[in-house]
Amino acid sequence: MEIGQRVNWIIGHFCAGNKTEFARRMGDPSGRSSKFDLVIKGKTQPSYETLTTILAQFPQVSGDWLLAGEGAPLKNETGKNPGTSKPVIANTDDVRELRRIIEEQHEEIKSLTAEKDKLSRALATAVLGKRMGSNGASGIAIDATDKTLKRRLANSMPQQQGCDD
Repeated sequence: MEIGQRVNWIIGHFCAGNKTEFARRMGDPSGRSSKFDLVIKGKTQPSYETLTTILAQFPQVSGDWLLAGEGAPLKNETGKNPGTSKPVIANTDDVRELRRIIEEQHEEIKSLTAEKDKLSRALATAVLGKRMGSNGASGIAIDATDKTLKRRLANSMPQQQGCDD
């Protein structure tokens, strides 16, 4: 397999075949893939800078495989090239993106939990109001469960300030 084919394999494996995405990950914000097209077609060889950027952006790729076509395309599960002791260093952009996603999901969970609690209190208030009846003076008895529910509601709801009359 020629080096252009190996670069094309990397594009297929890590960028779902999207050359524009590959160009962006390689540092071209415009996403122009023309220089990589020439490499893929075998019309030119990649520069040293291009090869080192590929290895930095895709740390799972074996340098031996990329440069010489020797061995497997990806490093083994231990994160090392067979026969070396260099560990894989995670792509910091990917790690930042994953942390950002996790933080967004954490905030969404907090928001949904607060909304659930608010709805639970509203439902409990509505149920308690229905059990007591619309004319509370009629003497409808409140059983022990209703008293517990009322006490929990009182403790979980913010105290209202104002007149009690």
